[in-house]
Amino acid sequence: MDKAHVILARKMDKRSIIPENQKILLTIGDWKGILNASEMKISIAIALNHCCGHHRMQLLGYLITDQEVSLIIEGKKLHVDHLLAKFYDEFVSVVADHLSLADKQGHVLKNWEKHREGALSDLFDRSIMHDPHLISLLLGQDIDLPYHSAEAEQLKQQIKTYDFCSAIDYSGAEGPVKVKTKWNKK
Repeated sequence: MDKAHVILARKMDKRSIIPENQKILLTIGDWKGILNASEMKISIAIALNHCCGHHRMQLLGYLITDQEVSLIIEGKKLHVDHLLAKFYDEFVSVVADHLSLADKQGHVLKNWEKHREGALSDLFDRSIMHDPHLISLLLGQDIDLPYHSAEAEQLKQQIKTYDFCSAIDYSGAEGPVKVKTKWNKK
C-alpha cells in the first residue's frame, strides 16, 4: 500500500469510529443542597422526560444517583450538545417552579434565578462515561466475561438498588424516565 492509501485508510477509519451514541456523565455541583435527594432526582427525571417528549431526545440509558447523572443519548455530539442545553433550561425551570412553592421567603429562589441565563456547566461537571460494564447494563445488555469479575458482579447487584435507572425491570410499569429500547421504538 502506498503512502496516500495509508493516509486515506486512516482518515476513513477515524470517521467510522465516531460514536453515534454519546455516553455522558454529569457530576452534580454544589447546588445539590437546595433540594433533597428525592426532589433532585425527580426534577432531573422531569427535565429528561420533557426533552424526550418535546425535543426528540432519544435516551437509550440513564442512571440518576445523589452524585451523578449517567446518560446514553442517541446522536452525534453537536445534536446531543443542543439537547443538553434544552435539558439545562428545563431543569432550571422545574427547580424554580418547585422552589417558588417551597421557599416562602424567596431567598433560595432569587439565588436560583441566576441560572436562567447560565449554561449546563454552571450546575454539572460534564465528562465522558467510560465504564463499559455500566454502559452495557444501562443499555439493557448483560455483562458476559470469559472470567469472573467481582467488580462486574458487584455493579450488577448495586445497580438494582437505584430508583432512577434504565437497567431496572419495572415489571410492565413505566419507569421514571422515557427510554428508547429494543421493545419500544418511541
